[in-house]
Amino acid sequence: MRIIEELILVGAATVRTNCYLQYLVKAKIKPKTILLLSQEGNSPLLQGQLKQQQIDELNSNHDLSEYFDLNISINELISNFDLNVIYCFANTINDKKVIKCIKNINAKYAIFSGAGGDILRDEVLNLPTKFIHVHPGEIPKYKGSTTIYYSILNENLCHASAFFLEKEIDSGDLLLVKKFHPPKEKKIIDYVFDPHIRGVVLIELITEYIKKGKFISHNPLQKEEETYFIIHPLLKHIAILK
Repeated sequence: MRIIEELILVGAATVRTNCYLQYLVKAKIKPKTILLLSQEGNSPLLQGQLKQQQIDELNSNHDLSEYFDLNISINELISNFDLNVIYCFANTINDKKVIKCIKNINAKYAIFSGAGGDILRDEVLNLPTKFIHVHPGEIPKYKGSTTIYYSILNENLCHASAFFLEKEIDSGDLLLVKKFHPPKEKKIIDYVFDPHIRGVVLIELITEYIKKGKFISHNPLQKEEETYFIIHPLLKHIAILK
């Protein structure tokens, strides 16, 4: 297992963070530290899983063999692969406790895997650490929320884009963009396919970084693109049926 000393992962205990960790250990890559956020008053040892009933329904109704394992928890990954974890009771990366932890770790790069809607504020973005985000859309064409569904409606394609986070939403220097065909069973998009394509792009990006010793960034096209907002349930249903 290769430890990348200049890289950390900052994330909430979510399915996406779980997916990232599964794909990292499968690729025999360890960030130096994982800073795991959890809500105040809850145990920090969160599963990073769906409820068992949701897992059972997904596994029984869909073939998920090509994706990450929904039955494996973040706890199991930490224990089985001896991951270096710091737990932080906080709802957001912008919490002063989290910022203090990031400052103390002083990593050059951080993979960001926060909860949905957790947007980095200036105090975080002004840190020396550069934050890498993987967005489920083609940047700069599809900025904003639930873009995976808009791209299915418009093009019947999906993308994931890795980039350095900056103050303007989904506008940092591009690192990697990859195209994917939508899954045949589109009901798995939210909890399986979305984190999967982000994880695939993340591993490809980190693998290239290991080979070249640096991230190769590309400025996004300098033109006005539409920013998408949370898709209406009816449009989402149409995308699922497409």
